[in-house]
Amino acid sequence: MKHALSASKAGATIAKIATKARVKARYSLGMDAKMTLPMAHLLPTRMMDLALR
Repeated sequence: MKHALSASKAGATIAKIATKARVKARYSLGMDAKMTLPMAHLLPTRMMDLALR
């Protein structure tokens, strides 16, 4: 996979997120997740969760 995020970078990002006092419902990690961001701005969180299943 050319655009895959390495496990160490993903782990570091997740660890940083886990230590925050206030977290968002969704974060994007990697190029494939960034392509879904425009859709995430248009749909409510629950509908986005259903769309990603």
